[in-house]
Amino acid sequence: MVRINRKVLCAAAAVAIGLLHSVESQPQSANESDLSGNPSANDNPANVAAPRIEFEPFEDEVDPELEATDEVKVPPKKQELFDMDLMMSPLLSQMPKSFRRHYCYFLFYCVGMLVYGWIGYETNKQRVKRVIAALKPVLQENFAFIADEPHCYEALRWHKFQAYASGRTSCDRLFIDFDLVKRQCMWHRWVFRHMFRMEDTMTIEMMLPKMDCIVFAITHKMTNKLFIKKNQEVANTTYVLDSSELPPTHRAYINGTEKCFAKYASYVIAACQEFMPHLIHFYAADAVPEAEGYRQWRQIVLKVRVGDDDQLAAKVLAAAIHIADYTKNYTVMDKTREAMTKARQDMIAVLFKAEIKRQKEEAKEAKEESKLTPEKIKKLEKKALARPTPRVKVIR
Repeated sequence: MVRINRKVLCAAAAVAIGLLHSVESQPQSANESDLSGNPSANDNPANVAAPRIEFEPFEDEVDPELEATDEVKVPPKKQELFDMDLMMSPLLSQMPKSFRRHYCYFLFYCVGMLVYGWIGYETNKQRVKRVIAALKPVLQENFAFIADEPHCYEALRWHKFQAYASGRTSCDRLFIDFDLVKRQCMWHRWVFRHMFRMEDTMTIEMMLPKMDCIVFAITHKMTNKLFIKKNQEVANTTYVLDSSELPPTHRAYINGTEKCFAKYASYVIAACQEFMPHLIHFYAADAVPEAEGYRQWRQIVLKVRVGDDDQLAAKVLAAAIHIADYTKNYTVMDKTREAMTKARQDMIAVLFKAEIKRQKEEAKEAKEESKLTPEKIKKLEKKALARPTPRVKVIR
């Protein structure tokens, strides 16, 4: 009820205000009519109404050019990044027909190259899937963990793929890298591939938890120069192995002439005999030389050409696992190990003679600079006195 009374009171007040306003306006209009009808009253200065001030309506400033032409300037539209009008503008009617035709050909060429690249990527992808399908049983049998299941591979680029596995006592980590022909590029697939003998390759890298002092390498003579350039320690710290078991197309390097090293080389060559024609290089090393000394490496790298035979990759992986097991259990006599360590130290002193000398000089200079001797203090004082004094004093 209270709410209803308030509403009624408010409505009544509004009506009263409206009536009062109408009553006040009626006498004013009557007075104006009397003044206009009675001219004598208008002549009376007392009855003359006050002058009314009329205000002109506010008008916006108008550009004289727009006022003359009666045109309205439209603000320019914001150009989008992928605007079809901008892309298709050369195809407008005002362009020559030959230009429009060539531009259309160019667009078709770009679209065709994109489609061809996608087809090449899918071809490489299917190639890797077939190889992985052959490798998967071997990986599941010998390793506890396989990454990226169920595909078991990762695409790094359009022509590079990688697989990873771990969980074996003789191998901490296993990487399988596939470097295929760039089938997404027409030139690489049909021209460069035959000119430079490009083929699909598979590289197996195995990190071992334990490895005795052994450095052994097998390279194909066609790629021997490139391998030596990439691994300078092979040319500087190993001997060329003369073995009748090795085919004439390959060359082997070993870090010593002892029987234990020759035995290891014979085992590896026998394990690789089945796929030796496809072998690009094999490299096993426990450490690599540096200026500070030998750095522990403990890796086995095996690179082969992967042809149309998908089972070849499975055979290579099985052989690499057997070599890793043999390498982990391979040991040399203490006397041989001591002699090898001493020979490596001497080799470091020869290989990195200039680097070691430079490091010693830098260490000596740093040590001298850190010390503050009386002679050094005198030299600093002489330098300070020899500096020219400024003619104008600096105001701080």
